[in-house]
Amino acid sequence: MAPAKQKARWASAKIKTDKVFLSNSQIKKPVEIWYGWGDIPTATLFSKKNWIPVPTFRAPIPGNIIKKKPVKKK
Repeated sequence: MAPAKQKARWASAKIKTDKVFLSNSQIKKPVEIWYGWGDIPTATLFSKKNWIPVPTFRAPIPGNIIKKKPVKKK
């Protein structure tokens, strides 16, 4: 997980049904995620359908993915 204009940081991951939730208390507004990046990456995420390791990737996080509490109208 990476905040804007900074180095990526490790994140904790939790899988619920078919979604992966990432978190890092030091990163308030992540802008991208990296998976399996390093000199010798270890695959720890596998496809549910055929148990093939997910390849390494780097992906932006669109603003609409980060859920915010709804603002109550007065």
